Amino acid sequence: MRKVSNMTEYEGYSEEIYDGYFCTSQYFTMYDGCKIAVDIYRPTKNGVLHEEKLPIIWCATQYKRSEIKPDGTKTNLEESAELWFYPGVPQKLIRYGYIIAVVDMRGTGASYGNGGLCTITLQEYYDLYDLNEMLAALPYTNGKTGMFGMSYLGSMQWLCALTCPPSLKCIVPNVAPMEDPYLRTNGIDNYAWTHNVDEGLYDKNVLHPAAPVDEDTDGSMLREAIEMHKNNPSAVKERYAATHFDDFMPYYGTKVMWEAFKGNFIHNIKNSDVACYIIEGLRDLLMTDCFDWYCTLTGPKRMAVGPWVHDGSKYSHEPYNFITEHLRWYDYWLKGIDNGIMDEDPLIMYNYGSDEWRTYDDKTFPLNGVKERCYHLQGTPSGTIDAVFDGSMTTRAPQDEKGSMTYEVDYSISKKGFEDRNYYTVPGNPDYTDFDKKSVTFTTAPFAEDTNVVGFPVFKLWISADTPVIDLYVTLEEIDENGVSTYLSDSKIRTSFRKTHIPAFEHMGLPFHRTFRADDKPMELNKPYLMDFAGYIMSNTIKAGHSLRLTINNCDKENWITPEISPAPHVTVYFNTEYDSSVILPIMEK
Repeated sequence: MRKVSNMTEYEGYSEEIYDGYFCTSQYFTMYDGCKIAVDIYRPTKNGVLHEEKLPIIWCATQYKRSEIKPDGTKTNLEESAELWFYPGVPQKLIRYGYIIAVVDMRGTGASYGNGGLCTITLQEYYDLYDLNEMLAALPYTNGKTGMFGMSYLGSMQWLCALTCPPSLKCIVPNVAPMEDPYLRTNGIDNYAWTHNVDEGLYDKNVLHPAAPVDEDTDGSMLREAIEMHKNNPSAVKERYAATHFDDFMPYYGTKVMWEAFKGNFIHNIKNSDVACYIIEGLRDLLMTDCFDWYCTLTGPKRMAVGPWVHDGSKYSHEPYNFITEHLRWYDYWLKGIDNGIMDEDPLIMYNYGSDEWRTYDDKTFPLNGVKERCYHLQGTPSGTIDAVFDGSMTTRAPQDEKGSMTYEVDYSISKKGFEDRNYYTVPGNPDYTDFDKKSVTFTTAPFAEDTNVVGFPVFKLWISADTPVIDLYVTLEEIDENGVSTYLSDSKIRTSFRKTHIPAFEHMGLPFHRTFRADDKPMELNKPYLMDFAGYIMSNTIKAGHSLRLTINNCDKENWITPEISPAPHVTVYFNTEYDSSVILPIMEK
């Protein structure tokens, strides 16, 4: 028999035994009496249920485990997998002898109780531990569990693993954050997603709810659950009331974000045997968090980073096979099949520019062979664009003792319609030139040779303003021979959160900014301050003849929440011998 096992093909190690499934649904009762709805899919062959005790793989969702279709029937496995954002994976696993279970989390779907739909609480930890052990104790399982899922469903995997349930052997968290609230970046809150979450989840959990469980023959239990869901907290109200990480949230009356922060429990997963296969996308908003996880974990781990946006991570991108990788991982950790997956390099990452997947044997970051290269901002015009200010960037330190420029903040600037990661990225205009023209820009000379940038850029910008607090937005772009400007990385920071801290998790030596109330320190007017902050990861080959551009502005209208000040304040960017503003790039040497 032919045997092959890699990220593209998997053959000869396990086989399809089953050809169907039988689904049941029921309530599991939590320690406080709250009823949690669960769907369980068991493999069948020729219509007969499995007799062998099998491992169970499950996910926990806030987006409905299943629903009733217009014709009055319940969604089948293929249709329900779309609700979990995992088409193809559960169907494959069933055939290879895995039980699949899906849970409506507290306050969602057909489950009872209330849930903080945009905020993690300690309640989720308690529920996930109990649910995992209840699933493992079912008489037709072999007592071993694994988990799957992306975004919120991926975050639930981390929470469960952090409680160290003894039956949990492996997880595959996909685009799942480390820090909550993960939609706050260096003090600036995401506007677009937060303002859509309440409406979307109210629709899913009240107006068009999940299917009832089997025992709820008249739908009365589902109606009772829906009445509870109407009292779920509003994500918008809670986030706007708690503008700092350690603020009280009105609905809960406690410092929810701080007390349920995953970093508080990081030692648990570091000392557990849970095997973690992290999946991420290079265009995802949560990219940095996933590398934090990768570098923090000391146990069995693997990570694949593809050319995806947030919800694009559920699809394969040849030669990487998303479905095959799940099966290989579960076969190894839940069935003890030595398919060689743990003998391979632990990090797989796509590279833009060269359009290829690369593997690395590094178990931490920065990667071996990466050296820092510093590009200093200069006042000399680059001559590449008619921007608010057209400066240059060079590897030579500035010689000007007084170099700086001052501009008025433009609150009309937005990345809406451009291709970026601000709103989990919808495809837009790939050419940023019109956006650049409204910004302050610094552009390098064309690169003499192809240059591999693999890692997180760091921005060290000296600025002042005639107002105590200003938001600073930066974008890195690649400029081709025709002047077309395409996205590479970006970041943002509220100047009052400029102080750096050491986080509870491994942060790869990057500057880390808390959003505690004690950290919120306004600037003195017109006094220069260093803004030291990191951008999103780059895995790019910048082509010879192309240039690198940094754009600076002060808002992203309709995407992130920046208070508009009237009259518009003025900001000064410094680039001189005393205040040397720069961008540090991680260059992979040949």
